Amino acid sequence: ARAKTPADRFSSVRDLQRALHAVSVSDQAPEPPGSRRVWLALGIGTAAAIVLFVLVPRVFVGEELSPSRYVLAPMLSAGSDVQATRFRVWEHELLGALRQVPDITVVESTLVNDQRMRRVGDPSDLDYWIEVARALGAGKLVVPSVLERENATDVVAEVYDVARGRTVGRAAVGVGGGALDAVGVSARLAERLFNLPAGVLHASGSGVDEARRAFVGGMAALETWNLRLAADRFGQAAAGDPAYAEAHFWLAQTRAWAGDAEDQWVGPARRAVANAERLTNDRQRTLAGAVLALAEKRFPQACAGYRSLLARDSLDFDAWFGLGECNAKDPVVEADAGSPSPSGYRFRSSYHTAARAYERA
Repeated sequence: ARAKTPADRFSSVRDLQRALHAVSVSDQAPEPPGSRRVWLALGIGTAAAIVLFVLVPRVFVGEELSPSRYVLAPMLSAGSDVQATRFRVWEHELLGALRQVPDITVVESTLVNDQRMRRVGDPSDLDYWIEVARALGAGKLVVPSVLERENATDVVAEVYDVARGRTVGRAAVGVGGGALDAVGVSARLAERLFNLPAGVLHASGSGVDEARRAFVGGMAALETWNLRLAADRFGQAAAGDPAYAEAHFWLAQTRAWAGDAEDQWVGPARRAVANAERLTNDRQRTLAGAVLALAEKRFPQACAGYRSLLARDSLDFDAWFGLGECNAKDPVVEADAGSPSPSGYRFRSSYHTAARAYERA
């Protein structure tokens, strides 16, 4: 599909889907030990997953919107680079705070960015983000903004009902002049937005400005799926603040997505798990544990972690992709008296299962 020679490419996404389906169906029969099938499956599965992520739109059945499912729009800035950086820091911290709010689900950045890459329109237009939220099955949209006053700045968040397109909630927090180091601003904003007691949500991230700026740069690179640049920025953030658990997690996750050797991301994954209490929420802690299990080739444990996330959110891209990886990479064969193979063995994992997980991602 991405071949350099046009004649070698699939002529349409439908042809690509048929080819992937044919490969996955033909792979269902078990093989005896020593087969090279699993290595071929790994190469085909990973390549197919990337192509599917880039080329195949996600389609949500029907127009049903979940009232507890939220999308966070970006905090747009038309000002200086310093102002834009400050806004992105607040935006990232607000996302982390919203993930801690009980009884709601926040659509992950990966899915939101995927929609942005596919959609034509003006990202500064409210209707644009209403349609993004609708496409992602979210009943609510959070729109953050900044109101500049003479001697202070208000960080504001409004909640919109996606079905009706009107405001159903609003909160604001005032901050001082510089404000780039106002780590707790977004946590306080989320508390007011959802009428939570002050101090129940913790500020995520780092207290080191340079580390936070580098981290925001990594998240920005992920918006365009620039994995190398993202890994470089997350590496800078982790080096700037060795206790920055989120930076270590995203460094490991990004290098895993890029297909780097496990020894390139097992260290960051271990550091993320070691500082798990500083990760944003239970979902991120589960992901960090699954990424570490994947790096350490503990494939059943990795798959179990990803499945637990999918039980909570069946649209979780990170979990579906991870489930594909842990199934595709597991080379272990086991004795199975019930196996139809003459050898009496079966693969512990299945390429068919991996292919289906990649397709769902």
